[in-house]
Amino acid sequence: RGLTTMVLCFEDSCIAEDVPKAELNSIHLLDVLLDEIEKGTISYTEIPLIIFRVRNYEEFLHFSDMLQPRHVKLICAFNFPKFNKSNGRQYFQKLQELNLRFGEPIYGMPILEDVTIAHKESRVSELLGIKGILDEYKELVLNIRVGGTDFSACFGVRRNINYTIYDIITVSDC
Repeated sequence: RGLTTMVLCFEDSCIAEDVPKAELNSIHLLDVLLDEIEKGTISYTEIPLIIFRVRNYEEFLHFSDMLQPRHVKLICAFNFPKFNKSNGRQYFQKLQELNLRFGEPIYGMPILEDVTIAHKESRVSELLGIKGILDEYKELVLNIRVGGTDFSACFGVRRNINYTIYDIITVSDC
């Protein structure tokens, strides 16, 4: 009760060799939820927004190809890690294809955490390139996340639990 959003992560929470099992487990979860909705045990409105955080573009292709039309009714969005101007368009092209194929809205949530954004020398060019992609697919963009932990790692900085990423000047500049 009270859970409104749930992210199922194939990236940081899952070692590479376990990704196929995690994908199958996720499909099983969707099937179980749909079966319970059909039985009347739970209602669709009781299901949290389900978001999948894919590992990379190739894994996004693989997992999305496993989806059946009935699954898509339960999926709100996909997180796209390490989103940048080089990979962003292909993520959203595939997402747009899924929306057309299934006739259901599925959104993208890019995560800005790439080293090209962290470094001042490439930041403006990178962000302008990303903005162009997001403007092109704005109807599919649910949210844009910032990966502060990845930015901290770019500078070799660890954050104390009492500080936010905005307290670290190099990270807040990103």
